[in-house]
Amino acid sequence: MHDLPASSCADDDLIRVLRKYDANASEMVFVEQISEGHCFATDDGRVFRKGKKLRKRYQCVDIKTKQVYLFSPVYEVKHAG
Repeated sequence: MHDLPASSCADDDLIRVLRKYDANASEMVFVEQISEGHCFATDDGRVFRKGKKLRKRYQCVDIKTKQVYLFSPVYEVKHAG
């Protein structure tokens, strides 16, 4: 591996394995663990509704602005109340 940081962040399986050793793993979940149609919040407080999967990423809608964003399946988020 020539560029270690870039290589490690590009491998979804590696991120799933390394997450087992994170201290805050209990409060955060991956986007792929949220059911379609349910909402989640990012670290900056924005709330999204999870949509369908497009190849590798999930199409999600920002509740406030109605803009569509694509999320990696291993992006860490919080369940929105």
